[in-house]
Amino acid sequence: MYFIKLLNSYIIKSISYCALTLLFLLAFQGPATAATAITQNVTNISYNNATGNGVVSNPFFVNAYGVCWNTTGAPTLADNNTNEGTTNVAVGFSSEMSGLEPGTIYFVRAYAREWWGTISYGDVVEFTTTRFIPTVTTQPVTDIKSKSALGHGTVKDLGISNPTQHGVCWNSDGDPTVDDKRTEEGALHVTGPFATEIKGLKSNRVYFVRAYATNHEGTAYGNEVVFSTSSSPPIVSTQDVDDIGRNNAKANGTILDVGSPDPTQHGFCWNTTGMPDLGDYITEQGEVNETGPFSFVITELLPDRIYYVRAYATNTAGTSYGNEVSFRTATNPDGSAPDGSSGDGYGFCFIATLNTANMVIMHAIIIFSAIVWAVVYFKGRKR
Repeated sequence: MYFIKLLNSYIIKSISYCALTLLFLLAFQGPATAATAITQNVTNISYNNATGNGVVSNPFFVNAYGVCWNTTGAPTLADNNTNEGTTNVAVGFSSEMSGLEPGTIYFVRAYAREWWGTISYGDVVEFTTTRFIPTVTTQPVTDIKSKSALGHGTVKDLGISNPTQHGVCWNSDGDPTVDDKRTEEGALHVTGPFATEIKGLKSNRVYFVRAYATNHEGTAYGNEVVFSTSSSPPIVSTQDVDDIGRNNAKANGTILDVGSPDPTQHGFCWNTTGMPDLGDYITEQGEVNETGPFSFVITELLPDRIYYVRAYATNTAGTSYGNEVSFRTATNPDGSAPDGSSGDGYGFCFIATLNTANMVIMHAIIIFSAIVWAVVYFKGRKR
């Protein structure tokens, strides 16, 4: 009986010892097969962050897993790393790697650390962060005219590498890009403000503009700014007057540029003193929306008078005048005074309208008459 009890006690102790030994081995040595970390390709690579990917397989009790990285190769947990937590089942994961440097080569690998300290590393994967585009802002447009303006921008960050081109771009629809109209101010090596002249605009129009800067990584745009060009006056010229009569003449002009907006009125103005304007005699020939010649027969003029005439066109920007042209109306056929004149007698009015040839003839007649009178007079005295 005693022997049986002793045997039972021995068996129980042996089982307990084996169990404790097994627990000890599990606690300090781990299972026969350790967890495996597998590194996958890095994704979502930018200039300052990227996503590391991996798989943990055959875990017993993993108390930390993720990725670790450096710039020298074979990274460990002593380098930068992520920790996605614990697991006791196989799992795929993604970890965000942040705080990276632009244009830099990095080495990364997945890891799995079991709770007793064993660390499994995956293969090393290499990737390169991108270089980043510049940072720019757009300031309000200044010096706005009918056909031009001055655009402004500021380069806050050159990016990597330095910009090869910068300026402003614009259109009349919004969200302008370098595929629209643009200025080109060349390469940049320092940050700071810049100004650039915007040309080739149309008057009285709304435009959208953005600053831009381009490097090898792409083009960066600033905020959008809106501005409107000012109105522009028309441009007109005056041609020679023709078909001149005693009381009328045909004035001729040309609209060289309608300006913006289109003229609401155009025509001719004239007077007898020079530099006529809208305060003198005028014609009103209405609106015009295209360039080209125009004419008007001016009536109710006085004979043998010098007149001055100018073409004009008016829009909201103001009234533009052409060059001044002068002409003289024809003389009355009988040499009488012009209508409305108040001469002291026939002789005065007649003399006032004589031209050079008539004056010579008149002098000859007077001299001849004087000679005839003298001959007749002296013959009468002799008798």
